[in-house]
Amino acid sequence: MEQINKVILRGTVGQCKTQTVQNTTIGYFSLATNYAYFDKDKTPCIETTWHRIRATENGKTISNLDSISKGDTLEIEGRLRVYNYTAMDGESKTGIEIIAGKVIKIDNENSFAPQRENI
Repeated sequence: MEQINKVILRGTVGQCKTQTVQNTTIGYFSLATNYAYFDKDKTPCIETTWHRIRATENGKTISNLDSISKGDTLEIEGRLRVYNYTAMDGESKTGIEIIAGKVIKIDNENSFAPQRENI
């Protein structure tokens, strides 16, 4: 049986930074996604989830990571990766990040028919 590890997100960029390592640009950014629902009292609620994203420019599906900035709307396609690290207090912790295979910048001007630009 085939195994699948695939994530597709569309959300708003929070923090973002890039660094270049051996002529390859790597982008690290957070992406907020919202889920709207009504609670048991019929009160509208919005649940925001922050995702940690890592993207490496490859020239085909990801390029121009330097053009991503806070507030941009992105569509991310990638895979989940779980990692372990030691916190500053010495405690062992587990984190989850999304390794992006495809990054598309969505034009916020026209939300009904978004203009897509491969990043």
